[in-house]
Amino acid sequence: MRPVKLIMSAFCSYKDRQEIDFSKLGGNGIYLIAGDTGAGKTTIFDAICYALYGSPSGETRSDKMLRSNYAGIEDETFVDLEFEHRGRNYRIKRSPGGHKKQKKNGTYTKEQDGYVNFSFTDHGEEKTISEKEKIKTKINEMLGMDERQFRQIVMLAQGNFQKLLLSETKERQKILREIFGTGIYAEFQEKIKEKIKTIKDQFNLSFEKAKGYVNDINCDDKYEELSKEAKEAREKINLSADIPGLIMRIIARDKKESEAAEHSSNDLQARLEKKNDEIGKLKNLIETKKKYNSAKQKLNQENILFEEAKKSLENAVSNKPEIKNLDKQANAIEHDMQKYGEMQNLLERLSVKQGEIEQNNHSFDKKEKNLKELEVRLENLKKEQDFLSDSEAKVILNENKKKEIEEKQRNIENLRKDLLGLDKIKINSENLNKELSLLEKTFRQKDNEAQTLRQAFFAGYAGILSEMLEDGQPCPVCGSSEHPKKAVKEGNVPDEKTVSRAEKESKDLYEKVSAKREAFAKIQAELIAAKNEAEKKIREFIGSFSIEVASKEAEKRKDVLDKQLLDVEASIKNEKKRLARMKELKVLIPNSENEKKAMEAEISLLKQVIAALNADIENIIRQADEIKKGLKYPDKSSAEKAMDCIRKKKNKIEKEIETAQKKHDAIKEEINRLEGQIEENQRDFSGNEEKELQEAAKQKAELQKGVNTAIELRSFINGRILQNEKTLKNVKSEFAHAQELHEKYAWAEALSKTANGDVNGQSKITLETYALMSYFDMALAKANVNMLQMTYGKLELKRSDAASSNAKSGLDLSVIDHYNGTERSVNSLSGGETFMASLSLALGLSEVIQEYAGGIQTDTLFVDEGFGSLDDSALENAKRILMELAKGNRLVGIISHVSALKHSIEHKIIVSKDRFGSSIAKVEA
Repeated sequence: MRPVKLIMSAFCSYKDRQEIDFSKLGGNGIYLIAGDTGAGKTTIFDAICYALYGSPSGETRSDKMLRSNYAGIEDETFVDLEFEHRGRNYRIKRSPGGHKKQKKNGTYTKEQDGYVNFSFTDHGEEKTISEKEKIKTKINEMLGMDERQFRQIVMLAQGNFQKLLLSETKERQKILREIFGTGIYAEFQEKIKEKIKTIKDQFNLSFEKAKGYVNDINCDDKYEELSKEAKEAREKINLSADIPGLIMRIIARDKKESEAAEHSSNDLQARLEKKNDEIGKLKNLIETKKKYNSAKQKLNQENILFEEAKKSLENAVSNKPEIKNLDKQANAIEHDMQKYGEMQNLLERLSVKQGEIEQNNHSFDKKEKNLKELEVRLENLKKEQDFLSDSEAKVILNENKKKEIEEKQRNIENLRKDLLGLDKIKINSENLNKELSLLEKTFRQKDNEAQTLRQAFFAGYAGILSEMLEDGQPCPVCGSSEHPKKAVKEGNVPDEKTVSRAEKESKDLYEKVSAKREAFAKIQAELIAAKNEAEKKIREFIGSFSIEVASKEAEKRKDVLDKQLLDVEASIKNEKKRLARMKELKVLIPNSENEKKAMEAEISLLKQVIAALNADIENIIRQADEIKKGLKYPDKSSAEKAMDCIRKKKNKIEKEIETAQKKHDAIKEEINRLEGQIEENQRDFSGNEEKELQEAAKQKAELQKGVNTAIELRSFINGRILQNEKTLKNVKSEFAHAQELHEKYAWAEALSKTANGDVNGQSKITLETYALMSYFDMALAKANVNMLQMTYGKLELKRSDAASSNAKSGLDLSVIDHYNGTERSVNSLSGGETFMASLSLALGLSEVIQEYAGGIQTDTLFVDEGFGSLDDSALENAKRILMELAKGNRLVGIISHVSALKHSIEHKIIVSKDRFGSSIAKVEA
């Protein structure tokens, strides 16, 4: 991947649109990205990373942090990268969003979302991809690198590799793990440890379950030999012992005992059934005897009852003539029943009419009372209407007053806000003036210091030059090769670097003073405008008051207006209630007048109805008196009661005859039945039947006890057999499982010890360390090619092979000094040597990563900082190595602020800061 053109806008420290044309830097070789610390050099690589992968080279920044702090609200943040890869051109533009767009009404939209577009030519057809995941997959496949590998291969950050060079072994292992992604081996080591623990826990659990099953073996103590073996098995469990065989022998012995108990039980059961038959026959004989004796006794009682029933029947039949007399009386009453009905109808009509007249009289009195109350209420409503006639006008008047007060309140509140704002501006102005005075004083001091240093430098420069003159060598000023009278260096002359630093500090302070002055002038103008606006509103809203006393006066006016507003709102509320009542009265009064007219008509109608009802009542009473003259009973109800009494008397006589006859017949039938039963049950009884039954029952109980004992014994033995058969199954299963886990644990433990470097008599090197040693050896081999060249064959990096019996190392690093034949710690290297070793290590690791990433092609390389620690010779040597690295079709960018590189490298990207702090990048080729 080779960048062709990079455009950044509002990205990180670059506020404005910046375009970097990499094509101007040539097809290969080295170029310099130069600038002061913090100017934005590394941000160029960040932008390339962000364009390709969606995140910058540092992983600590979120998308929102990529937007420049100096960008305007509408400035879009984006990175647009054109690049060439394997002879084809590509373009990718990516934005994190965050900017806003202005609408027609002057407001802004919400923050815009981010986007990405990747365009290229495929078989002559222009294609564009906008889906982030598809672009990520395409970039990874095309470059052969993911984001992590790209940062490791393309950007050689010297600080990171110096840390790798000088770190302790443990820290070096962490760094190499990140570079080569060997964390999977460490994860494997931990997982195999966890697996062993899991297997061991499973084995212990299985073994404990097996012990529990062995403890469940149930053996009768009378089996002495088997009981002894079972006890020994419980006390000392051995997976190889034949415990299943022991259980099977116990089960076989129990089955023999169960069969013997079953034979005994069957024999006793047969004898018990014979005894039950004998008892049944005795019980039947005793029951027959009881029935015979009972029937004889009951027959005597029934003969006595029969004589009594016979007399009762004769008495009842003697009352039959009374029935005819009762029928005659009933017929007479039945003949007059129609007249009783007519009289009853008249009396019912009379009762209805009397109820109607009472109801109408009650209604008449109530309506007359309601009419009087309605007349009084109607008069009161009319008086209330006259009282409320001015309510609507009062509501309008008070609402107008409220609007006037609210307008005054708004004016006073606006004035108070302006006065508060004016006070804040005054305070800010005073604070800014103090800051400006202090900054101007600091600037004057620093400027005087810089001028003094510059004068001292110029004054002592001749002395510095004279120290460099040698006899026979021409003077760089006059050209003479003889130097009879050299200038003498006086005092402590500052070097140019010190002078430049002091002048830069003075310049920076001047820029800050200028910015602070501009801010002070701006706030002064703002203060004058705010003061004029406040004075204008004071005159308009509260009168001729100074700004100093206006706040208190406005507060007083506000309190007065607040009270006036409360009063007028209370009046409006009261008048609105009166107005609402007025509207109700406009409906209530006509309704009440209509109600009065309707009530008067109802009262007149009620008078007519009451008169008609009185006439009907007099006519009904006259008719009822005429009918009543020829009747025995006063009314139909009395006649019906007399009729009911006659019928009940007749029914009673008839029922007494029927009951006496039924009882007579039933007793006669029972006597016949008992005589037949006595004849049927008459037998020859011995008289000892009960005694024989008791003896048989006693013998049955003994037999039943024997049967139960035999059954319980067999059930107990069978239960033990079932328990032992279950235990046998569990023991076989769990012993097999435990044995399997034991074998599995053995090989897993061996594998874990090997992977975690814990094999007795072997080096304590873990699987991950072994893999890292292999990668590290390859990287050191490639690094030493450059290291030996840069140090003219003096220094070579070496990984220590030896590891103590307790230390899990293998990644110790030292340096071989070929000039004196010694091996020493890398921490003993000088600053320049450390840089060369770090750079060599970085280049070596980069090559190894490329090889293991599938032989990827990297046409661009960035080397970040570290050159400041080199002397001129080492610097030239490092440049030479990088030039060698850049041969062919590779472009190497050196990110540095070393001035010597700036003069010696032709192609450059110069990065600087403008007076506002935003970065500016310029290509010089």
